[in-house]
Amino acid sequence: MTAGVKVWDWPVRITHWVLAVAVLGAWWTGERLEEWFVVHRACGVVVLVAVLFRLGWGLFGTRTARFSSFLAGPSAVVQHLRELVSRRLPAHAGHSASGGWAVLALWLVALAQASTGLFANDDVMNAGPFYGWVADGLSDALTAWHEEIFDFLLVLVGIHVGAVLFYRFWGRQNLLPGIFGGRRNDVPASDDIGAELPWRALLWLAVVVALVGSLLWLAPPAVLDAF
Repeated sequence: MTAGVKVWDWPVRITHWVLAVAVLGAWWTGERLEEWFVVHRACGVVVLVAVLFRLGWGLFGTRTARFSSFLAGPSAVVQHLRELVSRRLPAHAGHSASGGWAVLALWLVALAQASTGLFANDDVMNAGPFYGWVADGLSDALTAWHEEIFDFLLVLVGIHVGAVLFYRFWGRQNLLPGIFGGRRNDVPASDDIGAELPWRALLWLAVVVALVGSLLWLAPPAVLDAF
């Protein structure tokens, strides 16, 4: 039995699962803010770091991680949708033409969700770390957006999970080995991504953590005097 073709590097796989767990944690704690606000805020920071890392990795990561490999034009998207309908899906590494835009939308919505949470408040005693940087009215507006965006994020997560199941049962392709172990046996050897660039990934992660950490350190205390 062969090891398979390497289709996803470890930074992509780890970011994928960290983001999934953080979004799940944010949802669970968001329903129990009074007892779990600290954890909820921590989950939001993790989402922010994960998305910023992944967006940067889309510029200078390995081949399948890069936007240039999966953000296709309209004609390629239409062709892929036709292949889906006809069940003629060529196996290949990375995101499909339509799937690439779907995951980008998911990342951007997750980024918007985490970003608005930085300025949000619960009208009682809890607030995001950047609450003190904006006026109360703007914080209230961003809080409303924070709640609305999450519903949209859940829809995109559902589409993402549904697409994996659709590929498995309709397209007859199992995508899970790739995102778990990084390798698949059903793609051509020419799709192998080669070296995983670990030091580049760690350097970029350090930059993102330092940037987000510095902003959190500089943020004024969130004191809700008006309440």
